[in-house]
Amino acid sequence: MYIWRENNPKKANPLTYLGYYNKSMDFSLPTETRELLERTRQFIKQTIIPLENDPRQTAHGPTEEFRSELVGLAKSVGLLTPHASKEMGG
Repeated sequence: MYIWRENNPKKANPLTYLGYYNKSMDFSLPTETRELLERTRQFIKQTIIPLENDPRQTAHGPTEEFRSELVGLAKSVGLLTPHASKEMGG
């Protein structure tokens, strides 16, 4: 059992003593995630935005034919369910 005393040289916060507060968190994205982000941006810019005025896009959403086409486009560039493993269709 650890007794906390004022004259203890380790009286500072135990997390500081263990070195937890001496390390800063790294919030940068991994390379794979940055690449996925860039591929997604390019796909939307080059493929999806030009299709915004497609007549198959109705007030109630895309027609089934158009939805299937959009899913196929995303799948063809590897952006359909990127969070899933390849075995599961990602």
